Amino acid sequence: MKIGLTLLGGFELSIGNDKPQTTPTETVSKELSVQQPTKLIGYDKHGESMYNRLQRLCHPKNFVDNYDKDKVDAANVIYSKLLDTNRDDINAVVGLVVMAEKELNTNFLDEYQFDRLKNILNPKNYMEPYDASSIALSNELYSQLMQPDLNYTKYVQIISKSEPLLQIMEAKQKEGQRIAIEQNQQVTEQILEEDKTASKRAILVFIILLLFIILLLLSSK
Repeated sequence: MKIGLTLLGGFELSIGNDKPQTTPTETVSKELSVQQPTKLIGYDKHGESMYNRLQRLCHPKNFVDNYDKDKVDAANVIYSKLLDTNRDDINAVVGLVVMAEKELNTNFLDEYQFDRLKNILNPKNYMEPYDASSIALSNELYSQLMQPDLNYTKYVQIISKSEPLLQIMEAKQKEGQRIAIEQNQQVTEQILEEDKTASKRAILVFIILLLFIILLLLSSK
């Protein structure tokens, strides 16, 4: 026998012998299946982690002044779960963000992180050198990212698929840094060499002038 219950946030919990019991956060985490999102989810431009942002935006006190019973209840559930969640458990944190977005109507899309992901997914990054598979993947994910109905659930799903592109962009960045360092070293060496040449010329001019003065003195005698 199986009994179906609808939990806070619209997540279904089945009780019976057919399926094991799961929590809303576990359900969301399994659906998202985030593998390597920390580089794009971890912190905003102010250094605030997603865990700390949840703490700040989902405390029940935020919904008392402009009183909303349903939101106070939802925030209380989410915040209590957050306190029992390891801040390094990205899947669990993301699951709570999705719940908060749905139940509290809170926007967790960070403009700074969005722009970073937008830059990584831009297909123009993979035209030179030509990379057919990366162009196809970036074009698909970029299109999804630019949809007007984008929410945090979709955003994290896009991130979880973007890891190959992130690795390519990081490799390009490291190569660019290596080239820049080599160019700087070459410029520095060139300047030093020019300085040495200028110093040698100055010494030579000084010696010539000194000899000329000595010759003048000798000739005057």
